[in-house]
Amino acid sequence: MNMNIIQLEELISNSQNIVCINGRGMTYDCGYPEYWTQNYSYYFENKYGKSMEEIYNIGFYSTRSKEFFEIYKEEILKFKFKPSLSYYKLAQLEKIGRLKCCITKGIFNLAQRAGCKNVIDIYGNVYDNICPKCGQRYSVDYMIQSKGLPKCLECNSAIRPDVKMIGELIDNNKVTKAMNAISTADMLLILDTGYNGEFKEYLSHYYGNKAVLIKDTYHESDKLANYIIYDKSKNVLTKLSDEKVHIIYDKLEVVNH
Repeated sequence: MNMNIIQLEELISNSQNIVCINGRGMTYDCGYPEYWTQNYSYYFENKYGKSMEEIYNIGFYSTRSKEFFEIYKEEILKFKFKPSLSYYKLAQLEKIGRLKCCITKGIFNLAQRAGCKNVIDIYGNVYDNICPKCGQRYSVDYMIQSKGLPKCLECNSAIRPDVKMIGELIDNNKVTKAMNAISTADMLLILDTGYNGEFKEYLSHYYGNKAVLIKDTYHESDKLANYIIYDKSKNVLTKLSDEKVHIIYDKLEVVNH
């Protein structure tokens, strides 16, 4: 069933255990490149002579770490965009006790940087970096400022970004937490993704009747949602009444207006 912003606000007001599923579109709205799209893949192959699937692969990282980090720094770490207002809206929904969890495959910590506390980042994030030998952790700034291969100050081993690479299994603990959160939610906010997207398997674990799908393109599988708004999530979330979500504008660092 199609719904409007007033109906969405009412649904939120009557929910106490909302789980948000964040698609890639929310990351792009903050200014990050549209990774994994055809245009970006074409750009990447022209620049490096290799596909993204080849570079961001655990095998390539393990055997050609220096080259991996040269590209990783240039294409991933150099971008430090701030969270958009959409993420701050979600953080305020969490603060007032309605939003219980955000689930994302984004790796830029956007929800956390906006103030969300309970975030399941399925693929990890670039702000967590660890020495696989001694367990010492390092900031993203340390990774960026390192010359050549970032190495541990304690044992001189190469530091590993705590992000999932192609060829690696997803952390089963995160998958279990995400499935449990979805299955016990009284409302789902599905933003810029859908039942045919990267969260297809996860969404099948929701058995409630308040799954709200917000996306700007139609797909036949959309009928699996209980409510639909065909628009970019940034256009919808930013229209939520400030009284409903208690946004305090003067404390926000907003990129998108």
